[in-house]
Amino acid sequence: MPSTCVGDTHDDAWMELGRPRSISTKVLPADDQRVRLHVTIKRGEWNQDGEVDVSLDDGLTGEARLHELGPGAPAVNDTQRVIEITHD
Repeated sequence: MPSTCVGDTHDDAWMELGRPRSISTKVLPADDQRVRLHVTIKRGEWNQDGEVDVSLDDGLTGEARLHELGPGAPAVNDTQRVIEITHD
């Protein structure tokens, strides 16, 4: 991601295992110690959408809260994911 200025966006797309992948980010308001992003990830028929919140003070630790939708959603493959971001 080239910038952490509020409102800036970044998009990237590629092929992996013969399937299209993409990620879009938008920087959300935060403070001097944190960066918040709205993130949309597309992996073939799977989509994840949500927010990532990380600390600038301690090596980008934080949390991602993503809504994941896959084939058959919302009846199946409709999940809320919370991912803790840590480092050694």
